[in-house]
Amino acid sequence: MSEIHILFPTPVYQSNFTEPLEPIVDFISTLEFKQDYNVYDKPNGKTTQPILDVLSYPELKFLGDWINLEAYNFIQTLQIDCEFHTLVRTNSWVNLQEKGNYIHEHKHNNTQFSGVFYPKVPFDSGDICFTSSQDTWIDSNTEPKVTGFDDLNSRKKTFTPQQGMLFLFPAHLKHYVTTSKSNDQRLSISFDYNLH
Repeated sequence: MSEIHILFPTPVYQSNFTEPLEPIVDFISTLEFKQDYNVYDKPNGKTTQPILDVLSYPELKFLGDWINLEAYNFIQTLQIDCEFHTLVRTNSWVNLQEKGNYIHEHKHNNTQFSGVFYPKVPFDSGDICFTSSQDTWIDSNTEPKVTGFDDLNSRKKTFTPQQGMLFLFPAHLKHYVTTSKSNDQRLSISFDYNLH
């Protein structure tokens, strides 16, 4: 008998919010946004200030509380001792993407866990892609011809977000969002957590 052992995985936690999203979207429409720029200093969508921690606003407290619970669920699946550690959200901000906007590949520095929540996701408004800079299943000098890609041999995993969807992941995991082809705005709330 043979079996595959999955060693040293990178976990990505997914959950879905089942409460109405309209109050979230309505409140976000009252926030002040500024132009965001990519690594080449070209305009790319709009964002609120990360230092605001929008999930701590009274209007979004119910969502922030739910995300906090999900974040604890995530770290408990990693067998982190929640009686010894507390999980503290350090910031949260809203990204507003319009047609032609994308989010370049990046990671979140100086934090342990990151995440994104999607209150408004029009059709074809961009996928989130998680990437690895090197293969974990073969040495970096060999590129064999493969017959397909899956979670065992791929350097990229793509998810098409849906409204109410939440992703939590290690902050060092590189990710990007593909170009929006939608005529409608996509809204996402990003955030970071530290273990104390």
